[in-house]
Amino acid sequence: MVAIELIGDGETEKANTELTQKIIANSTKHGLILLACNFYSNMIRFLVPITKLLKKI
Repeated sequence: MVAIELIGDGETEKANTELTQKIIANSTKHGLILLACNFYSNMIRFLVPITKLLKKI
């Protein structure tokens, strides 16, 4: 799992929940699944699909 934290105006103590929600809402329009996490919901988790390729033997 990979995550990023969004903050406001360069202040590490200020969570940017509004921007986080806008990014998540826009990502679903493009087929990308993102989840908000953290106490302030200002972190985005990237869920990478695990795919297994099957070969005929």
